[in-house]
Amino acid sequence: MIPKQNKFHRNYFEAARRRMRSFRYAPFLFLFKKAQNQSHFAVVISKKAMKQAVDRNRFKRQVYSLLETHFLKEGIPIEVICLYKGTQIAENGQDLEKAIKAFKAFYHSKK
Repeated sequence: MIPKQNKFHRNYFEAARRRMRSFRYAPFLFLFKKAQNQSHFAVVISKKAMKQAVDRNRFKRQVYSLLETHFLKEGIPIEVICLYKGTQIAENGQDLEKAIKAFKAFYHSKK
């Protein structure tokens, strides 16, 4: 799980969102920018995609885990907001894994 210090705070979320670039992969929209000193992450999923809060939170934990593996542990300073724009989430995490890998490849190509 991502440490609390690496999650966006509510006050900073809206201000940071306006200055970010975007990358879309299937139902995912990644808003990102290079961080100054410390990485920050946020995951947003609507109730339309999953009605149960338990399911939404499980999905968020999966996304945070993948973001931690691909960015935080590698020491890549980045600020990422991951928005899920789909209407239904697949049970397997393969789409999620592909989306994170595609975003990482895109980010490294734009450096």
